[in-house]
Amino acid sequence: MKSWASRIKGWFGGSPSLAPGAGLPTGGGSEADAYRARIDPATQTLRIDLPPEYAPGELYPAPAALRGAEDAERFVSAAELAQKAKQFDDGLIAAVERAAQDGGGTFAGKARLLREVVTALANNGGPTAATLAAAAQLGGQRLDLPQPLHDRSEQVQEEFLGDELRSKPISFYTWSDELRGIFRQDRLLQSDLKEAAGVEALARTLHAKPEERTTYERYLSMVEWLVNPFSADAPDLRGLLRQLDAGRFAPESPVYRFLPPSRAYETDLIQKLYGNRPIPDGFSLIDELIARVRDGKLALQPEGGWYDWVAWSLEPLIAYSRLPEHQRAEASPRYAKHLEKLFKSLMALARETQIKQLEIPVAGCAMPGPDERPKVTIRPRLDIEPLPTHYLRRMLGYAAVRRTLRETFGDDALRSMHRLTEAGPVEIDLDAELQEVMDLHLGAAGLALRQLGLPAPRAGDFALPQVLGRLPQADLDRMFDAPAHESAIGRFEAWAARADDPDLARDARMMVPVYFDTQRKKTKVWVFLGWEAQALAVYFKVQPRFAVFDRAGKDVTDQVDVKWEGRHARIPTPVSAELYVDGLLDRDAFRALCDRHRRSVDILTALDPSYKAPSRFGE
Repeated sequence: MKSWASRIKGWFGGSPSLAPGAGLPTGGGSEADAYRARIDPATQTLRIDLPPEYAPGELYPAPAALRGAEDAERFVSAAELAQKAKQFDDGLIAAVERAAQDGGGTFAGKARLLREVVTALANNGGPTAATLAAAAQLGGQRLDLPQPLHDRSEQVQEEFLGDELRSKPISFYTWSDELRGIFRQDRLLQSDLKEAAGVEALARTLHAKPEERTTYERYLSMVEWLVNPFSADAPDLRGLLRQLDAGRFAPESPVYRFLPPSRAYETDLIQKLYGNRPIPDGFSLIDELIARVRDGKLALQPEGGWYDWVAWSLEPLIAYSRLPEHQRAEASPRYAKHLEKLFKSLMALARETQIKQLEIPVAGCAMPGPDERPKVTIRPRLDIEPLPTHYLRRMLGYAAVRRTLRETFGDDALRSMHRLTEAGPVEIDLDAELQEVMDLHLGAAGLALRQLGLPAPRAGDFALPQVLGRLPQADLDRMFDAPAHESAIGRFEAWAARADDPDLARDARMMVPVYFDTQRKKTKVWVFLGWEAQALAVYFKVQPRFAVFDRAGKDVTDQVDVKWEGRHARIPTPVSAELYVDGLLDRDAFRALCDRHRRSVDILTALDPSYKAPSRFGE
């Protein structure tokens, strides 16, 4: 029976037949037992292709389920590395949420901050005090409140819990009661505070309590970097506190928020386009965002917090032809479409990780015979999707996150913190695991660049003003020096050879809200439906210089015939969609629905009976 790779070769055809150049070989390889071929990747041009579209089959909850026994050579897809990153991101934010709530290192904690502020405002039974008291109670605190404030805070909680879009915990916040409480507490603290007297009392209380003010301001600064800058709709209290420092109090806004939500590219876009007018049928927010990036109307830059940095790292997936790697690995139209689908899926996963804080706007080969020359087969040596710019930008985002966490909790605190999973904390400390994830992305980039015949990355390539504003030049130089680069490649290759990374077996299927459509009374969501197997082929568009050696190391290039073939791999591919729903589903409920229906069109029809293909991402 033919192997899987043999069966798909006919989908792509052979490599173009070009005369090989004279060779000073470096890198590459051959399948022939008696011979070894080495190629010079700096003289090659590869082409990446996918088979024609096919009817999608059943989906799988995790990429590990798609690794076939007959896949003799390991090929790492960008989606697998993204799956690893997604699991790390969720666990990192979950650990930070708990430390920020209860206190960790030099950070006192939001629970204490709320308790002290509510106690000071206990005799003020107005809406502002009631909102903070209700939030503290939703976060798990038991407060001894005067009866008027108690009654009003109960009413605030009831009204808030009746609004599913604001109050329903989703993402990893369903892992524990503590995380559910933090989700609801902080979502309620995003409420508009319109009571002028209550806002003034709150600001003066914080101003009179230096420790609580420090906790408040440090937390806001951390969120602005760990997620994104706040929405411009209503300010937080820091401006009022600075006014009180100067001996005056002159509110500049009719509305304030204790913990404002963070802005994002997609929410900025929907508000700009349809903040006060009906959203047309067939509108896709993710497609509009992609179109604007490609035509230059929207630039994804590391200008805000981590969420913006992640979007910046994903930009290469929809602007591949602009990248240096495109010079050596040309994308076919089908592969370019695959990268677009990957961008959509990874944006959805990134949004789910940060969903508590992000704003949800309202918007409308046989031995030769005696007379035959030996035949040597040469295939491209490419063991990872050729997206080094994407991997490097993602690494820089993690470096910025580590710096932010050290500033918030202290240099030593990360060594006592551990990433969380649904089953509990992992063994390795958060500081060491951040370095590990950074090394995986640097190593992935380094290996891709080496196999493409491109130079190693340099710190100067990423010394953008926005990056240097968060990462000093000395830090960049250390990350990109030659020993660190070589060590990272080794770590990545060791990880790629593993078959037991539990993060690749974790279920990432989810639903995340993007905006609420007031005209339709429905919520537009991004859904991650699971994984499907995708064939991928890499072949030589321009053949490289090469040399062939026998077992004794003798150059026998002129004594053999070379057969050029493509490299074929099967890669796990994420499947996502954008659609309207009547109600949100948390991870458990959504995954149960996916398990019942299994195929993407059936899942989407179950969510929206009016759904019609081809709204599926990537088609």
